[in-house]
Amino acid sequence: MRCFKIAFGLVALAIASGCQTLTGASVTTLADGQSGTISFPATQGSYVTGDLDFPDETSTTVPAIIMVHGSGGKGFRQDQWGSFLRKNGFATFSMDYFSPRGVRAPSTRPPSPYFDIIDAQKMLRTHPRIDAERIAAIGWSNGAGMVLASVSVDESRAGGPTLQAYIALYPVCQFHSIPYRAGPSARVLVLLGTEDSFTSVENCTLMMEQGRSNGHDAEMIVYDGAYHGWDGDYRGSFRYGNFGTVTIIPDSAVTACSRQDVIEFLAPML
Repeated sequence: MRCFKIAFGLVALAIASGCQTLTGASVTTLADGQSGTISFPATQGSYVTGDLDFPDETSTTVPAIIMVHGSGGKGFRQDQWGSFLRKNGFATFSMDYFSPRGVRAPSTRPPSPYFDIIDAQKMLRTHPRIDAERIAAIGWSNGAGMVLASVSVDESRAGGPTLQAYIALYPVCQFHSIPYRAGPSARVLVLLGTEDSFTSVENCTLMMEQGRSNGHDAEMIVYDGAYHGWDGDYRGSFRYGNFGTVTIIPDSAVTACSRQDVIEFLAPML
């Protein structure tokens, strides 16, 4: 499948034709090379827990991606993206910030403990198979907002290198910004659809302009005809607080385009 893009201003328009449970042992370091389900103390209360997996047949250190779920909870979307990212050479840490805090999915009042991302980064840096200076984060919806918030963490707060890349799929841009601090400049990619009833191209464009004025390498790609949650397995509409009705429609063509765009954005880490 081929993706066509029309650039205008900061935005590239991609037109795709057709297009309270603690799991695992709590650790303070990954120096022994652990993988699978792991948990460790969180700065913002409770624990960070999730699944750490590696690409097959790697003999050298690899880059890593922290995956941050949305208000629907950890599941299909992270499983599918995780498999894709590992096939492209990345270790993946699929984070669960609901279960340790007793939150049930789906949630219309999800927590947003963005420092969980930094705690995960610090932990991944201790793993002998992960390159400590090649760690990024990708988030969806509420998790995308957490990824954007983590841009505010500089090297002193991160206890070492900041994340190398920040990827946000359909964040609620009217409630988020790309903060000033993140080392000298953060590489930020935002992906959203023209038919998203949860966020808008206009709000995200304003957010990206702010990010660029703050010195960040901020890029946005908009998929024509795409709805919120295009890369999931759920189709339907539901009420979400003051946002009214949110429509979610999967789209395999847009999903393929978004994965291609993410890998191209992450290419400098490989």
